[in-house]
Amino acid sequence: MNVPTLILMTLMLHMLAQAACAQFGPNFPSPANQGLGRPIPASSPVAAQSNDQGTAVNGPVVNNALPVSNSATSSSSPAGEPGLDFELFEPGKLVAKVGDLPIFYGDVLGDLNQIVEQEMPDASETLKDLRRKELFRQLLPRLIEQKTVYADFLRSMPDQSRVPEINKQLDQTFYDSEIPQLLKKLDVASTKELEEKLESIGTSLRNVRQAWRESQIVGFYLGEKFNEEREVTHQEMLDYYREHIADYTVKPRVKWEQLMVRFDRFPSKDAALRTIEEMGNRVVYGARFDAVAKRESHGPNAADGGQYDWTSLDSLANKSIEKQLFKLPLRYLSDIIQTDDGYHIVRVQQREPGVAQPFVEVQTEIKTQILAADRKTKVDDFLETLQEEIPVWTIFDDEADAQTARDSFALPTR
Repeated sequence: MNVPTLILMTLMLHMLAQAACAQFGPNFPSPANQGLGRPIPASSPVAAQSNDQGTAVNGPVVNNALPVSNSATSSSSPAGEPGLDFELFEPGKLVAKVGDLPIFYGDVLGDLNQIVEQEMPDASETLKDLRRKELFRQLLPRLIEQKTVYADFLRSMPDQSRVPEINKQLDQTFYDSEIPQLLKKLDVASTKELEEKLESIGTSLRNVRQAWRESQIVGFYLGEKFNEEREVTHQEMLDYYREHIADYTVKPRVKWEQLMVRFDRFPSKDAALRTIEEMGNRVVYGARFDAVAKRESHGPNAADGGQYDWTSLDSLANKSIEKQLFKLPLRYLSDIIQTDDGYHIVRVQQREPGVAQPFVEVQTEIKTQILAADRKTKVDDFLETLQEEIPVWTIFDDEADAQTARDSFALPTR
């Protein structure tokens, strides 16, 4: 049985399982969603704001996605440099072609607008356009990778007439499960309002549905190709643990307290220095640290007696204070520490050294990491092979050709 036929069967089982899940409740087991989707760039703050299902507007950002290679064709020119006039782009503008499959600007415009509006709603249109340019260069290669795998799926199918059958099954799930999520995410009450909302951000329900279809097919296709898990030996896991011991080590941490005076509360730094000295002396001669902090300190935790809970090494922005915290003897006042804001005195109440987690406690996690790395390597190699077999054109190719032509006519420098 070939892979596309197996995918059709798998998809049908997937639909049945989801229908059962809807009937019997959320505890009914449902297959993991493995689609690649169209990830929001990691550099975007919005990446951390996606909902629990990971759904993006133009293409699902799915939680159990197989790894994505970074090898797709892209341009490294930063946004804002001379180049493509994105302001002239219409949704129907062809921006890439993968084999015979087109990619239009409208396929990515909804995601661009959604991210930009969440990141910088009050920014000027000029700044928003610059951000769209930057995001477009990041999103297009990911979309090309997904489209390349989808093209390979289509060419691998012995019977192309079965594609509508697959799409019909997927559409049912899309309307049953994805539409309710989109209604909630975009805060609309009906499908008609959803269509209007999508159009307002530069996309359409049709585009969203097609992107979701392709992400599901690509996920199952790659899942069937790379679903074999080899046996990971104990020695291999142990070697990984030793090589990555820093990842499994809990950093040293301290509980501490602080007295602080701010420069902006005094006429001079000398006046601030005299005050912090007096505060420290009162503690030395028997005053309670927390009482002095509550009464006189200007620190952010002064109302709590200057107390700070467990603080890990490398977690403080002020390295001068952090250095003192991890070298001071317990319950000794530090010397006066000067920062940009003021003077500080700190005291460590408790300290715990950095400790490596026992191998037996992280063994399962290590096995998962090793298998994930194996799978990523296989997918990256597969994508690299596809890029050699399936021709890809992007609008950046024209930009590169134009730059080459300009360079060829450039006058030599003296």
